[in-house]
Amino acid sequence: STGGAFTQAPAFEGFSRRMPHARRIKTDPRDTLNRPDRDIDIVIKFPIARREDVGEDVHPSRAEHVESRNRRHAIIKALYAAGLQLTESITQDGCFYLHRVSADMRLLRRIAEQMKRRFKTKMHNSQEENQKGLWPGFAPYVDENKNMYDICLTGKFKPIDRQQIIRYIIERALGGDGIRDRKIERMREDGVCYIYPIHSDEDRADLIDMWASFGCKKICTTWQPLDKVRDYFGEEIGIYFAFLGFYTLCLVPLSLGGLLCYYFQIGNARKDVPQSFVYAAFCCTWAVVFLELWKREQNQLAVKWDVQDFEEEEVDRLEFWGDDRISPITHEREKVFDPWRRNVRFAITGAIMFGCILMVIIFSLGIIKLKNKMMEDYGSTGSSIGGTISSVGVIVMNLIYIEIAHRMNDFENHQTQTDYEDSLIIKLFLFQFVNCFFVILFMAFAATRIDIAGTEIKCHLSCLEEVQGLTQSLLVTNMVIGNVVETVMPYVQFRMHEEALRSENESVEVYHSKHEIEGALPEFEGTFEEYNEIVLQFAIICMCALAYPLGALLGLMNNLIEIRADAFKLVRATQRPFYRAKEDIGSWQAILSITITLAIICNCAMAGYTSKVFTKRGWVGDDDEGDLDKLLALFVAEHVMLFFKFVIGDMIPDQPSWLNSAAIRLEQRKEEAMTTTESREQAGTKEAVNRQLFHLLDEDDVANCEDVDVRKWRAQPQYGVQHLKHVSPPNGDEDSMTDVTVQG
Repeated sequence: STGGAFTQAPAFEGFSRRMPHARRIKTDPRDTLNRPDRDIDIVIKFPIARREDVGEDVHPSRAEHVESRNRRHAIIKALYAAGLQLTESITQDGCFYLHRVSADMRLLRRIAEQMKRRFKTKMHNSQEENQKGLWPGFAPYVDENKNMYDICLTGKFKPIDRQQIIRYIIERALGGDGIRDRKIERMREDGVCYIYPIHSDEDRADLIDMWASFGCKKICTTWQPLDKVRDYFGEEIGIYFAFLGFYTLCLVPLSLGGLLCYYFQIGNARKDVPQSFVYAAFCCTWAVVFLELWKREQNQLAVKWDVQDFEEEEVDRLEFWGDDRISPITHEREKVFDPWRRNVRFAITGAIMFGCILMVIIFSLGIIKLKNKMMEDYGSTGSSIGGTISSVGVIVMNLIYIEIAHRMNDFENHQTQTDYEDSLIIKLFLFQFVNCFFVILFMAFAATRIDIAGTEIKCHLSCLEEVQGLTQSLLVTNMVIGNVVETVMPYVQFRMHEEALRSENESVEVYHSKHEIEGALPEFEGTFEEYNEIVLQFAIICMCALAYPLGALLGLMNNLIEIRADAFKLVRATQRPFYRAKEDIGSWQAILSITITLAIICNCAMAGYTSKVFTKRGWVGDDDEGDLDKLLALFVAEHVMLFFKFVIGDMIPDQPSWLNSAAIRLEQRKEEAMTTTESREQAGTKEAVNRQLFHLLDEDDVANCEDVDVRKWRAQPQYGVQHLKHVSPPNGDEDSMTDVTVQG
């Protein structure tokens, strides 16, 4: 319905006896609950609070608690007053009311101009698409210039734009400002209602066909329709998939180098060859170049998607609490949390984090001792089993600590989401670095040198092979478990959900609308865990490059599947997330830079203290003097690599030379799209007034001046000679004023 009356559909067969005119739905809901000319963009799901004095066979509309019904009607009335169109129905289990929300184009255009929502503009000339850096661009919507926007091609906004506009309308209708109050999230936290966007059938089908499906051709390529992903999900998810695809593509040359190095290792019984040194240096150099090239790619996307100057206005997290006060700056009510209390909480969580790291060290020492015992009893088989146990233990400890880290972050009571995520990244990086690499680094540098509880730790064949086996076990275990969790489980859940609905439809001839099905899907939890997984993989590949050159190949194979698995999960196995803008990958970029520095130090140390190439090749002697020479050589090599890291960072600019001109062109196009008839008239009037004032100045009063600053000063509108007589030019430089004379 488009007015004040609701269109209510019967829910299930059990109600037929009480409602003789009820009819079971078998047709597509677009022909019944929805009108074909309406685009349903958002669904509001209200839980039905049933009265305790009614039976289960009573229709929910009659069994609903009065307070729940009045609260729901108040919200719906406010949305109708805001101009939205709603259609009501009840889910098949009778537990929720579904209200499908849409809006006509006139309302959408008016609100879009009011909220200054950015829309894609049209290309001025289709031939420009063949030139580098000439993109359509984005500009705040101005209804007077609607023909300059991409919407004029279809006559309506894209689904993601409609969802943002309708969400803004709902926020305002519920008493918020559309930005800071976040009424939708607060109602969700309070259990009043759940609001989620709906997938667009046409765009979703295109993404499934081009991107979110498995196939030999798709899996073997890193190409992705990034512009379509951005237009469907927003810049936050678009940036993540751009980073994942770029990183996967850059792994190709590193994988080829790793295969070549592994070829030389096969000919050596202990896999200890000097070519590993070359590959380790190549890997560290590759990591530096990759990060610098990603910065360029990231800046290009930021300009292309018009988020290069995006600074999302930080709003308080819903979980943030503090004392109310009046802001001395804005004179508005705000929440503040006492800094002293926050520092106390930081000290508590820091102590807990230190305790967790100490526990993982003790756990790792136990794993090392167990591995050593199994190696003594079962030889190489026991060593392999011990490596697998170590890898599984690492993953289990990571999962446990992630939950602990989230609870510690909640206890710290961060005010903004950015502060929350930055603190969480630091906690996870410190813990996971120790958890993942303690066993590897112990076997590389401390085995055969340090005893554990009186037990001598030995290496099977060589310590370098031990490190290689541990690295391989960690990567393979992460790949298997990660793909099962992110690929198999979402697919199985998706199929089980379809089978459940199909079996229910066989017994009860009721059609489940797509809106109800999507509401039952799990929510997308964000890109944090995905970034964490990729950065951890990057650290393992780079820090253990000398010992295990095949790590890049395993990472490449994993990421090719990861791209399609994450796409499938987003498009088919989860609810569609609301739009979120983002400029870059955030603090993960700093973590990558730190990881590269640690990788240089680690590989240089492995070259001297884990590998035996120095002594076997006769480069240094096997005595104290040889150890000193080796230490000096490694010290020089490490500092040379670190020096090249900074040199390469300075040599490769963060953005290509043509990007600045492209940004200027897009800014000009934005100004053209925002220029209205009124603003043109105001600019013309201002120019005419300035021209009249300029003619009041007698040009003979002022001589020509070569100094640029003085010329600008003289170009200012002046009124007659007397005004200039007592005013000094800039800087008061007499040498620069030799050519300045005042006539008369």
